[in-house]
Amino acid sequence: MLENTAKTAAEWVFVAKSITQLPDGQDQALRLMAHAEAQAQDVTDWLAVATAWQRDFDDTERARMCMEKAEETEKAERGVKKLGHNMSDRILLALTWKHEFGDLDTAQWWESEADAFDTTSDLMQLAKIWKTKFKNKNKGIQCLNKAEEKAQSSLDWIQISKIWKGSFRNQKNGTRCLEEAEFVAKNIDDWIEIAKFWERNFRNRSKGDLCLRKAEDIARFWYEYTEIMKVWKEDFQDPDNAIRCLEKAESFAENVNDWASIAKLW
Repeated sequence: MLENTAKTAAEWVFVAKSITQLPDGQDQALRLMAHAEAQAQDVTDWLAVATAWQRDFDDTERARMCMEKAEETEKAERGVKKLGHNMSDRILLALTWKHEFGDLDTAQWWESEADAFDTTSDLMQLAKIWKTKFKNKNKGIQCLNKAEEKAQSSLDWIQISKIWKGSFRNQKNGTRCLEEAEFVAKNIDDWIEIAKFWERNFRNRSKGDLCLRKAEDIARFWYEYTEIMKVWKEDFQDPDNAIRCLEKAESFAENVNDWASIAKLW
């Protein structure tokens, strides 16, 4: 019997739903649903059990009890689980209240709880979750637009660019955000990261070259030139420019240790 293989809450729910059409299946299914409740450990488990009670067994009272358990579990896990997991749980609660129970007020409250994550990095992560996990492109775009409003650093704009191009397949907005990253770039690390992103994610070698040369323009120490050299060599597969940067690093060497470090890179 399937019952002998069930271990998780989701598996017990599946078995319970599978036997409802058998003789005496309804009584057996109710017993198995009790097992599902006993095995529920996280928000996803409780939502699966609640949905089954509501949709398959027409027991709204029992379903709402499980929803309360899901809510209690989410609140208890705050600060314990990874941020992305907390975001997903709150969105799942909102969607379940809305679509399974028609409770728009509670759904809106849980959605506002997900929206409470409002730093730039939070909003970027929310955008990806809405788009990739819940297939809600519009909500994802709203979060990404909010992230842009809060973006300050070059790294912020690079990450937003990555999401536009990767998760949303929007090359135009990805390009626009990477140009914003250039506008706010402040140091060599910024220019190096932008250069690598142009080359790796947009296959735009000319833009990547320009950004690496801007990194060179503000380099003042031998070790900065060696960092740029590594990008020319490893990311751009350009040995000529790599050698040129290493020779430039030599011109900034001041002592034996500097020369020794540079020598190891030849």
